[in-house]
Order: sequence, then structure tokens, then C-alpha cells
Amino acid sequence: MKIDNKLTTGKIRMTFILVFSTSIILLLYSILSKNSISGHYMSFIISILLFLLYIILHIIDLNYIFYNDEKDKVILRYYYAHPFLRKYRAIEIHKNKLAKYEIKSSFLGLRHELILYQKTNKGDYKYPSVSISSLSKNDRNKIENSIN
Repeated sequence: MKIDNKLTTGKIRMTFILVFSTSIILLLYSILSKNSISGHYMSFIISILLFLLYIILHIIDLNYIFYNDEKDKVILRYYYAHPFLRKYRAIEIHKNKLAKYEIKSSFLGLRHELILYQKTNKGDYKYPSVSISSLSKNDRNKIENSIN
């Protein structure tokens, strides 16, 4: 089974750009504006709310996810969906060495993390958690059923 959320990642990247740029433009407008005081405060409040939305998107940690388990390995490739802060990472585990997995939810159920464990000679190795928040609930269930 393959799961790839490239289209969703493109939408997330555009959302990051639009929210951040709109909040900066409104903030600058509210600071430099010579218009009425109510318009000044309104644009300032909206820019602060948009900036908070930008922070929440960072906390949720939305990733591009490529998952493949069709051969003898479980392959998970991922990177942060932010337009500028990107580090490509991958996890590859032979199916017979996959010890267990965990899916944790946090931040009011908006952030979902997948943690994989691999059997080694010294015990189980815990990989860093991977945010799968950008996947639909259906895709998260498919990954869980696939790993089981």
C-alpha cells in the first residue's frame, strides 16, 4: 500500500504563505495607516489573529508523508510542509524487524504522531516521532492497519 499526500502538502504550503504574508501586510497597514482609529485597531487585531493561526500551524507540525509497505520494507519519507523550513527525512525498517508502533494525539486532538520501533540486538530502537496530522483520518487508519 502506498500513501502520498503531495496535493495536500501543496495546499498547506500555500496556506502558510498566505497567512503569514497577510498578517504582515495587515500589521504594517495598521501601523502606517492614517485612517480612522477603528480601522487601525481592526486590522491590527486581524493581523494578530492570523499570526496566531500561523503559530498553531507550526505547533500542529504538518508534514508531507510518503508511506510504502509493498515490498519487504516499511518506508516512511517525510518533510515539514512549511515552504522554507524543510529537512528531508526517511525511515526504512524491514518488516520482520518492526517491533511495534504507537500513534499519539495531542494539542486538542489536532496533532497526531506515529512512533515506530525496530528490533535490534540491544533491544527495541525508538525512531523519532513523525507527525501524520496532514493525513486524513482514513489514511491514518490505513497506515495503522498496514503496520498491524
